[in-house]
Amino acid sequence: MAESYSRTVGGTTAAIVIDSEVGRSFGEGQHFSKRGCIIGTARSMSNALAKHDALLRQHKFVLVRDDKHKVYRNPEGKVYVTAATPSDWRAGFNMLTALKRCIVEPAKPMVIAIDDFEREQAAQLIQGQRKLQHSAHGMGSGKQKHSRGTGFIYDGPRMMTPEEQAIREAQRQQARENAQRRAEEMRQRREHNRAMRQQKRAAAEAAEREFEETYRPFLNVTRRIVDKREADFIAMCQSSIQHRAWSPDLTFYEFPVMGSGDDKAERWAHGLFISGIEEARENGEETTMDYMEWLIEDLATNCSMYVARSEQRVTQVMKFIGRQMAKSNSIWDLQDALSDEMERLDDAMKAWDTARLYGDLDFELDDWLVGLGVNVYEDSVVDVIVHKNEVSIVWDVGDKQPSRHGSRRFDIADARRGG
Repeated sequence: MAESYSRTVGGTTAAIVIDSEVGRSFGEGQHFSKRGCIIGTARSMSNALAKHDALLRQHKFVLVRDDKHKVYRNPEGKVYVTAATPSDWRAGFNMLTALKRCIVEPAKPMVIAIDDFEREQAAQLIQGQRKLQHSAHGMGSGKQKHSRGTGFIYDGPRMMTPEEQAIREAQRQQARENAQRRAEEMRQRREHNRAMRQQKRAAAEAAEREFEETYRPFLNVTRRIVDKREADFIAMCQSSIQHRAWSPDLTFYEFPVMGSGDDKAERWAHGLFISGIEEARENGEETTMDYMEWLIEDLATNCSMYVARSEQRVTQVMKFIGRQMAKSNSIWDLQDALSDEMERLDDAMKAWDTARLYGDLDFELDDWLVGLGVNVYEDSVVDVIVHKNEVSIVWDVGDKQPSRHGSRRFDIADARRGG
């Protein structure tokens, strides 16, 4: 059996529904079942209470405790606490605000939620709620009600006292001095950075000139050796790229030009083809005519790539030599570095053409030193130093005697036939 009646609190009419079969009354127009579920709202409640009830239903809040306070909880674990007996006509707005805040805030335990609510209630009792005053509609509309004005704002200059003017002028002067000081510091910093850059540039140029003066003759020798070895390699690659043909009886692979002046390149190209055939047979592949034709095309493709990278390859080797000579002026240290770089590329199975050039230069330097009269295979020779256009040989004479030095002068024209 449900009964309803109206009650006026602070000028607001709220409906109270009493259902003796399903639950007890709630002063804001809500009623609940014995399990605490909201089952309806009174039709005559205010707008704030209606929104409050709608939010409770939307977020599935269930009444879990009803004594001094009403405590609700939803499936997300959020706890909402409100007073069991609202005190004034603003309670609906306060309840709606508290419920919205509870929804957006993280979930908290019930004990903490009740404690926070009681602390807020106590603070309201101590401070009191600000009395709502209607805005004035005009002058003389009642006690403590004032006009909002005409809407005009006067922003003209305000008269300053002499003391204020002195303070303002001192602040302006200080600001100008600070700006000038910062500008001067910035100018000095720029000048310092410019001087440091110029100093570094001058030191680098001096080091480059010294390096050029000290090692340019030897670098010219190595460049001539590298160019000669690279030209031989390009000739061999071009010889391998040329079209070839089998003998009429298919018993051997013919050179395109028999007895030509470039027999070394022809022999290298033919040997490259034969080594490919032998490697295929060792791997158990059948060396048919189709396979041989494929091998010819593959070798020609690789050689074309080597030819295209010739300039890049020479530049890379010469830069490597320059870096090594900047570290040490020993030719033997240079040869060790060339050998290590060749082994590194071979182990990585890449840049075979560049590794070949490193190895060729290593051997050609031995031949060049022999051409200068240096016996590189003599056990007593411990090092060979290069300085400008002179090679200094260091011998170990033994018996704790100081090392013996000898020198050989060279010129770019002194390079032997191989370099």
